[in-house]
Amino acid sequence: MEAVQRDKDRPGVRERVLAAAFELYATKGVRDTGVEELLARSDVAKASFYRHFASKDELGLAYLERLYQERREELAAAVRAAGEGPAGLLGVFDVYAELFRAKVPEARSFIHVLMELGPEHRLGKACIHYSALLRADLARSAAERGIPEPDEFAAEIQTLIKGAIVSAAEGDEAAAELGRRLGKLVVEAHLRMA
Repeated sequence: MEAVQRDKDRPGVRERVLAAAFELYATKGVRDTGVEELLARSDVAKASFYRHFASKDELGLAYLERLYQERREELAAAVRAAGEGPAGLLGVFDVYAELFRAKVPEARSFIHVLMELGPEHRLGKACIHYSALLRADLARSAAERGIPEPDEFAAEIQTLIKGAIVSAAEGDEAAAELGRRLGKLVVEAHLRMA
């Protein structure tokens, strides 16, 4: 009876494999993480793995989709929490400041995977796609908060975020704060356009 309860409480195969991918892809990279390592880390049999993911690339796509959904929710919540008006958009840097402080490797995963595999690889294309979706989310929030040229604004802020991610990977502990300070200048410049 106790073994049955343990199995009931244990996450499913798909969730265990995705959890292993979050850990391994973010720290070692996609290319350097083998299926055998994913199987061992997730305690999943090869047949079970392939029932859920046709290939390692399919797992990579599921990983990037989940990462996008999580990051999208975190960024939206941070903007809401940062207050009303255009300055509240800088709440996006709170998310990255926390990730950098906690040394969470997923903070850089889209960039990491894109740079590792290149823009022509299936997963590189997915990274570009999800980055564009995050930029579109930010542009919608900017438009709602009265920022002129919201698409341009979102591209500028996203460039600052990417720069902060790379700087944090290099060891700069103040990368998110620098991004926020530069982001404030971007907000002010756009408000002068009105």
